[in-house]
Amino acid sequence: MNNDIKNNVKYKISMYKYIEEKKSKKKEFKYKKLAYTCGLILLIMTSGVSAKNIINYFGLNASKGVNKAVSNNYLEIVNTDYQDLTDNIAIKIKSYLIDNYNLAINFELNNKINNHIRFNDLIIRDENGNTIFDSSINNLSNAVNIEDNIVHLNIYAENIPPVKTLNVSLSNITINNKNTIGNTISFTLNVPEQMQKRKTINYYAISSNISNAHFEEASLSNTALKIKFSNGTDNYELLNNSKNIWDIPKNNNVYIELNDGTKIDLSSRSDIGGVSINKNQISFTYIFNLTKFDNSDEFKVHIIDENDDMIINYKRVQ
Repeated sequence: MNNDIKNNVKYKISMYKYIEEKKSKKKEFKYKKLAYTCGLILLIMTSGVSAKNIINYFGLNASKGVNKAVSNNYLEIVNTDYQDLTDNIAIKIKSYLIDNYNLAINFELNNKINNHIRFNDLIIRDENGNTIFDSSINNLSNAVNIEDNIVHLNIYAENIPPVKTLNVSLSNITINNKNTIGNTISFTLNVPEQMQKRKTINYYAISSNISNAHFEEASLSNTALKIKFSNGTDNYELLNNSKNIWDIPKNNNVYIELNDGTKIDLSSRSDIGGVSINKNQISFTYIFNLTKFDNSDEFKVHIIDENDDMIINYKRVQ
């Protein structure tokens, strides 16, 4: 394994918008791929998982896929002891989950947070010291209108390798608009077996009405489905006047249809996918709320723009 897991974890923060840029033929036509996002939202929570609070167990910015995983007991409740950052501020971890595409942690502070919090030097490492997340590199997004003392941290990644432990440390936070540097506090979280030995389910595209497409295997985890496809080596300039997916529709409707007609939407998290154009290749990535708990062997991806319904049929790899 690479000594630094963060080289394998490519964070994204693009809302799935298509912002077409027309440049001269000598310039590359690009979409900016942003590197990372996470969210902080504070809500009233309890230490147990009940039907009432499952929906937003990791905050309003947690995806439906994460919430579905929690409802299927894919959650580790630790409720650690408080550790003193300063004489007046103590922090503990209540619960978390880790998956290929999501790492969600609930922190609790011993005092009320009025309107703002930021972890300025939060670092999460694995058992070998490899960095999974570093807030000094990947800026945090902060929620407003805070009313309670629970911090929901949602980290979204392209791929998080299996780990045995999560070592979480911090010493510098901004709370209620006041920066506070205190003791270095750290938590060692022993990742449960179901999260250590998690496996993805792979699907392959068996048919599609999208022309000139190259499909990678779709990957389904406990919290999300990721699909990716591109136009291979075809030239984008030749496709500019074609009415197909490579026109990069700006306002499209994308969803999954299961065999029973159930529709699964795009993830509501802040990085529901990305599109990039580099030289001759256009690549699409979509993140859906489909999870392993849906037990689906086949599904269709619909990409609708105006009157066009582009469909990709996927089947589980046996």
